[in-house]
Amino acid sequence: MNKKYFIDAISDETLAKMIDKTLNFEKTAKNRNIKTNLLKIIPVVAAIIIVIGTVNILPGLLKNMPAIPEQTGIVNPADATTSADENESNTNTDTRTLGDSYTFLIVGYSGGNTDTMMLVTFNVKDSKIAVLSIPRDTYVTIPSLNVSLSSDKTDSAVTVGSWSAKINAGFMTGYNAGIRATKDEDKATDIGMRYLGGIIQYTFGIPVDRYVFIDTGGFRKLIDQIGGIDFNVPIDMNYDDPEQNLHIHLKQGLQHLNGDQAEQLVRFREGYVTADIGRIEVQQKFMAALMKKLLNFNLTNINSLFDFSSKYVTTNISVPEAGWFASKLLNVQLADMRVHTLPGEWLGSPLNAYELYKQETMEIINKYYNPYKDDIPESNFNIYSDDIGSYDHSSINTDGTTLDTLAQ
Repeated sequence: MNKKYFIDAISDETLAKMIDKTLNFEKTAKNRNIKTNLLKIIPVVAAIIIVIGTVNILPGLLKNMPAIPEQTGIVNPADATTSADENESNTNTDTRTLGDSYTFLIVGYSGGNTDTMMLVTFNVKDSKIAVLSIPRDTYVTIPSLNVSLSSDKTDSAVTVGSWSAKINAGFMTGYNAGIRATKDEDKATDIGMRYLGGIIQYTFGIPVDRYVFIDTGGFRKLIDQIGGIDFNVPIDMNYDDPEQNLHIHLKQGLQHLNGDQAEQLVRFREGYVTADIGRIEVQQKFMAALMKKLLNFNLTNINSLFDFSSKYVTTNISVPEAGWFASKLLNVQLADMRVHTLPGEWLGSPLNAYELYKQETMEIINKYYNPYKDDIPESNFNIYSDDIGSYDHSSINTDGTTLDTLAQ
């Protein structure tokens, strides 16, 4: 898929000057705590660079700070409609204070349906980040959504009909509707992401302020460029899918993974008892290991991150906005970054879907992901859980895990 990339690559000369200024800042800092805090946030900033592709942000930080980004859902709640026999879904009036909290939808794409989906809430006021992994087989059902042909909603809209399926088909459903309406791949990509954002908003009551679309084709190159990752592979992994040209063969145990092996690790799911949930747990641990590796703040690592961002990341985050977000990230520590996986139950044949535990999902979202001042009411959640029977509530972890724990 040809996509328009919104981020321009930074020159090595400018990058070198940025790093030089940073290191000089460390050397001249009178307070050792300044240097310590700088080193602690490097992996956080580097990880966000991977996620949002903020290639040109740091030079902007050396100048005037941009205006505070607006908090606007990427699909207008008023555009959601329901069928005649449903009660119209309530939507929160956006009661947020400008600059306090933002939400991001992050999607990893390797062709066809999306493999990786994460909802991120950045609580700027309290310097906390929460990352919610959404299992690809999560079953959702939504009404028709009207998605405008531009992010500012100034032109006509594409209507995507009422829909029930696994959530990993959401992007392509919106993308295909966009292609039919516009014959433009760039616009269709944007429509697909904003349509998926509409699904998130309808299901969980959370507005999606910004999106990040990552073509995972560059993942292997990134890992190779930073010299690989040491990782403890939890089980023997063996899987072959000639149709996807996917061949996974890894041995259990601690080993040094190159780019190809790292891709095998994060894509493997067939051998876990919990299927995609097992894969998500490994992905979260690998993310922590990657961030720990990035503590090695050198020119090779940073150039690799910028190269990855400029070639493989598409986002509706503007460069000035990215500069503002990055400046606020300087206050975030690994202990302030928390990860969750949506709690639920894998239902086998004939459903072959993952349905969510509604009460625990609402608890997690209201405690860690809700950007509003008040709790999101139950009427704003539209969680499909019709096929789940009784289950043991006491075993469900609603507090998640902090990244400093995962990185140990």
